Amino acid sequence: MADKNVLNVLVVDDEAVVRDLLKRFLNLLPVKAVIAENGQEAVELAKKESFDLIFLDIRMPGMNGLEVFSEIRKIVPGVPCVFMTGYGSAEEELLIKIKDSNVQCLRKPFEDLNLLKDIITKAASKVISPGKQKDKRASVRLDLSLEVEYKLSGRDKPAKKALSRNISLGGIKLLMDEELAAGTRLDLTVKNTNHNKACLVKSEVVWVQASDEKEGHFDAGLKFIEMNINELSGLISSPRGARLSAKPREAAGRQ
Repeated sequence: MADKNVLNVLVVDDEAVVRDLLKRFLNLLPVKAVIAENGQEAVELAKKESFDLIFLDIRMPGMNGLEVFSEIRKIVPGVPCVFMTGYGSAEEELLIKIKDSNVQCLRKPFEDLNLLKDIITKAASKVISPGKQKDKRASVRLDLSLEVEYKLSGRDKPAKKALSRNISLGGIKLLMDEELAAGTRLDLTVKNTNHNKACLVKSEVVWVQASDEKEGHFDAGLKFIEMNINELSGLISSPRGARLSAKPREAAGRQ
């Protein structure tokens, strides 16, 4: 029986780098991502499994995206579809002619994190029961300890160090040795030393409270304002020792 608290998403693209990036992103949300490398494989999967949303590349060898879309819609009428294109306006104009409110277009490379999250949220609203949707920004949280360097945005001062307590695509909870005011903008360098990776993130402090873990320190919840999706998802997806939270929650919440 399908889990109605998890969105079942099919990703169809002949480029491995695109499939990998989108799957890593989706796995950080309350989503089950299923991958197809070509159109024929996608159609066969649609015959065996019910999907709530499809990300579909337009240009693929063999069956192209429009042909795949036509076949899958025969199997699952009305299923929302996001066409992915790296070729711009010509293909977008073609999609407009479909005149379907459940069809939209997404340009590659993926740079707009909020757009991707909005697409998932919209699809989830039709599938996940309202009681399970606490917040439109809900995302999966990783209880993960990472080294973080931070400094005030726009200030040319030495960076200070903090430690992450959990992280999601929406924000991060830090253990800090100073109390910062809500609304403070920070430039973060988040490091995963196990994988020798780092990600630069612009953020804003949402809340601060005295830490119950370490005397004289503070817990701070920060929301992400600007980041590189590829770098962030690569940094925190399937890291050594990471543990996915069992439930979706609001990013940078007080937990």
